[in-house]
Amino acid sequence: MGLNIKHGAYSRISKPVASTETTAWAKGRLLTVDTSGEVAISTGAADALVGVALEDRVLATSVGPTTTATVVGAPSGEKRAMIVDFAVIENTELQSGLTFAAGDVLYPSTTGKVTTSGNGTGPNCPKIGIALSYGHAGDNARALEMTFAVQY
Repeated sequence: MGLNIKHGAYSRISKPVASTETTAWAKGRLLTVDTSGEVAISTGAADALVGVALEDRVLATSVGPTTTATVVGAPSGEKRAMIVDFAVIENTELQSGLTFAAGDVLYPSTTGKVTTSGNGTGPNCPKIGIALSYGHAGDNARALEMTFAVQY
């Protein structure tokens, strides 16, 4: 599933993907805008803009003399959109091995997934919302209903 928007999410931005970003992602992954003004996976860095990916980013690998990762169907300068305002969403991009309960404060992990603990930047790690229901990552994944409202 990745992401289901239940309410809100009216403010969206679309920016080029950072040339250094070599990771694929699914809808619902937490993204950021880097210092070059390009989109990359959020690491939960202090004071960084955080948004929710509205579309997948798929990589293809071509094997030959060298192995390179290229984006399927997207030329150089590809753009990806993300939500940047209040929303109520269901998200399956959850940190592996965690169970979420209603009322949990949520943060971006170092890999751009939703987690219940900061990434080590302490009180400066942006809070991204609050869990509204039970959610679980892993084999029996269950989407987490949550608010998305970043507090810096």
